[in-house]
Amino acid sequence: MQSTQKNLLLSVLGAILLWAAWPTSPLTLLIFVGWLPLLYIVERTSSWKRLLGYTYIHMVLWNVFTTWWVAKASFTGGISAFLQIV
Repeated sequence: MQSTQKNLLLSVLGAILLWAAWPTSPLTLLIFVGWLPLLYIVERTSSWKRLLGYTYIHMVLWNVFTTWWVAKASFTGGISAFLQIV
């Protein structure tokens, strides 16, 4: 597997682990494990632009996974939460 695909997969995996550790879950201790894929990417990526891209994917997916319930209450509120619009 190429490093680009591996880093992308690690970004998604990290977001899933952080989502699984969200406080309503009994898996809260996963919060410590959820950051490890991103730290691995930081150590292996030499380009700060690529690192910024992987971090962005990681954080946006974590945001979407943890705020999906807002869209059930209000569609406009859900879109605003996903896009982080005030």
